[in-house]
Amino acid sequence: LVGVAPSDDDDDDDDRAGAGAAELSPTRRLPAAMVNEMLSRHEAFFGAAGHAKVRAATVVVFGLGGVGSHCAAMLLRAGVAGLRMVDFDQVSLSSLNRHAVATLADVGSPKAACMGTFAAATAPFVRVDARVAMVTAENAEALLAPLEGSDAKPDLVVDCIDDVETKAALLATCARLGIKALSACGAGAKADPTRWCVAPLADAVHDPLAAKLRWALGKRGVTVGGAELALDADRPAPPEAIDCTCVYSHEPPRVGLLPLTDQQIKEGASSFGAVDVDHFRVRVMPVLGAAPAMAGQALASVALCGLAGAPATGKPREALSKKLCLKLLESLRKREARRELGPKVQPVACTWLDCGVDDAEYVVNDVWRGRCAATRRKLDRKPLVLCRWWRSLRPP
Repeated sequence: LVGVAPSDDDDDDDDRAGAGAAELSPTRRLPAAMVNEMLSRHEAFFGAAGHAKVRAATVVVFGLGGVGSHCAAMLLRAGVAGLRMVDFDQVSLSSLNRHAVATLADVGSPKAACMGTFAAATAPFVRVDARVAMVTAENAEALLAPLEGSDAKPDLVVDCIDDVETKAALLATCARLGIKALSACGAGAKADPTRWCVAPLADAVHDPLAAKLRWALGKRGVTVGGAELALDADRPAPPEAIDCTCVYSHEPPRVGLLPLTDQQIKEGASSFGAVDVDHFRVRVMPVLGAAPAMAGQALASVALCGLAGAPATGKPREALSKKLCLKLLESLRKREARRELGPKVQPVACTWLDCGVDDAEYVVNDVWRGRCAATRRKLDRKPLVLCRWWRSLRPP
């Protein structure tokens, strides 16, 4: 543990501070007034009750690279009660363009140790468990065990792993143990800050990593939800779905994986910072450092709001294009005009439909959350139409 709980002989000021009380670090104890001032902006944002929930929460972050390091750093700065950080990898020179806290002095040291040192220097009042480990199906449950000194399972797991099979093993264990999870999808080869979305894993579209993850979870018998509603009362209810929200970008990748040089092939994966494990990607993904930082910050924001009891509600899919909205409205006008005025009437005759592009976007994404209004099926890659709800009503 980088941070440990206060001893029984702490002074009365710490006792009175309650959830905001400072805990012991390996070298010093911060006065309660100092800790409360450090966290005062969050308390003002969430209110006393919400802030207390954050201060009482335990979170586990898996993967401490470009995405996970930014998320973990913000959770530390928010003053969660406990934070376990897990990563098997080491800081490399090539990872300095995106890591939240690593410096040249950290190159060659474990990322978990790097984050542990940062935690001790930044938030010594947070109980920190920094683990140098690779999560597998066999050890995932042990890595999700309560932190030392606690009997409660983690309140939240944040998955910032970039390998599909490893992500699936972790999230399948979360589903079995009933632990809520946040998951980061692909941030490599992305750049556009306007394309980031927050949604249930079932609704993440145009992200190859999300699609592969759903498939890998399905192989393990885990449903990610999103199934259509059972319209027949005799149909069995769908199985319990994993409670997983993801942060993803629907921007198409701007670049591809880098080819391996003859020298890299000869020397092996470890010679250029790749991981020589059967199911791990070996070729290098080009990364704009700001992209994983945006994903990590988004994960931290979603995590903190959820822990405080004031969850952020993002759109489950990207905005409709203006061209598609116009096409939907034209089709609706055509259908309405011919319904009321005859089969050969042109759409322009439908003068009573007072809808624009923004209205179409609102109805599809904000009202119906990108799903069919009748069956609740996802509308991705399926014909999408707008129609009137009450067919018996007549236009004015």
